[in-house]
Amino acid sequence: MSGASGEYGLEGERAFGGVNVTFEGLKGTNPLLLKSYTDELQGECSLDSIIRKANHVRDELATLDAFSSVSHSVSQSASNPSEVDVVFKVREERRRYSLGSTINKRGKIGFEASAFFPNLLGTLSTSKFSLETFGGSSRELNVSHFTPKIFSSNINMVYSLSKSLVDHSKSSAFTESSFGSLVKFSDLTGRHNLTVESRIRDLPKSPYGQTEAKPQKHDSTVLQGQTLKNSICYSWNQIKSCNHEAREDGSSTANEKGGFFAPLKMSHTKTTQQLSLEVAGFSGDVSFLKTQGFYNWSSKLSGTGGRPKFLKNINIDFSLGFGAMLPNLINKMAFRTSVHDKFFLGGNCGAHYCLPGFAPRSVGACTQFKEEIQAKESSGLSGNRGSVCLGGDMFVSSEARVSHPIDLSGVGTSIRPNVEAFVSGAVVMDKSDFVGMEGQSLAKRLGRHARAATGFGVSVPFGPADLSLLLSTPLKSQSTDMLEGFQLGMRMTYAPL
Repeated sequence: MSGASGEYGLEGERAFGGVNVTFEGLKGTNPLLLKSYTDELQGECSLDSIIRKANHVRDELATLDAFSSVSHSVSQSASNPSEVDVVFKVREERRRYSLGSTINKRGKIGFEASAFFPNLLGTLSTSKFSLETFGGSSRELNVSHFTPKIFSSNINMVYSLSKSLVDHSKSSAFTESSFGSLVKFSDLTGRHNLTVESRIRDLPKSPYGQTEAKPQKHDSTVLQGQTLKNSICYSWNQIKSCNHEAREDGSSTANEKGGFFAPLKMSHTKTTQQLSLEVAGFSGDVSFLKTQGFYNWSSKLSGTGGRPKFLKNINIDFSLGFGAMLPNLINKMAFRTSVHDKFFLGGNCGAHYCLPGFAPRSVGACTQFKEEIQAKESSGLSGNRGSVCLGGDMFVSSEARVSHPIDLSGVGTSIRPNVEAFVSGAVVMDKSDFVGMEGQSLAKRLGRHARAATGFGVSVPFGPADLSLLLSTPLKSQSTDMLEGFQLGMRMTYAPL
């Protein structure tokens, strides 16, 4: 760390007797609320450790919505040479109003109008009001309040009150309406999160009024009317990146040999791991234990020598996901769920539940429309297969994708689209699917409900998502599935659970 201290013109190994921390640029912020940040620097004697802690505090302050910019300096105290002065220069954020486009976690592009009130009453807290619309019938009104380091701890808190209406009429033939609030506690990195939620959900257009019969063995599933969900959810999100080129000694002689057959090497890898566990009950209308997890591994391969240019930078992505609805053994209540809580897979948009080659929310247990209603509603279903998808109680999904960037710098643009090929598969099952299969092996049970597709396409980076255009063909499907060979959608690069 001697190099770090050398940047400040001080001796890194010299011991100092104290650290003086001051803030410049504070106007409406209460300085007492910054004490938890200044305390992180107290007790440090080595200049190298002081610089390291000062950089960490600067990064923490930069994440707060209360400040638009944060910089700092470290110097020897002029009044007392045995002490170090650390000065943080901040610029307070102002309230603002905005109109523009947005992308939700389902990969839908919409319009957002928002009001942003940072550093409310000088407390470092931030309030936000937003109205989002997606298409003609989907919209969400949200009011949230963020408080960092509650009670001077390393825990952030968000309170949110929202009302939403989501139109699924093109896929599941119903809309979802909900109103509720949540309180979310998370550590400073956002890795560990605990959410307490209470929400009223409604189905304004019920599938039961349009179907010929209730699906079998759905006695514990609420498919119409209003339900109250009270739940507690823990989620864990972790992202790890590794730059392999930085670890090498710089020698590339071995990689330049071999011509076309020179081996590719991993230049960069990224791993995303996510897991959540939700317990619902607590005097609500639904009671269940819901768990889901997702794993994604991506790697960039590079090659040199005589290999063609279009084979020198290959990207490989592999993803795996699972989810299950289980009885709530904690509350010892009867297993009872709503359509809102099910797993819906399909489509080429969103983050966790994508299944290219299949229409959005089209994979899972279904029930048929009455023939006369199907004829009347056929124009409004936009080619729907004449059935309502009710989602699944468990799923397992995976996808492997190989892509290569296209260099368009020669035509005067910095956009680098990717040509890609993929193969994906999933198994989605409802609890009724296990009835009458007691004598069958697990592999046979899963095989009966498996779906798979393969194809190719092109994607373009677009902010937090990739605009993806795919042409796919099914490898295995069910009679109730709605297939889509041509799909344009937004694939989220990351979405926290």
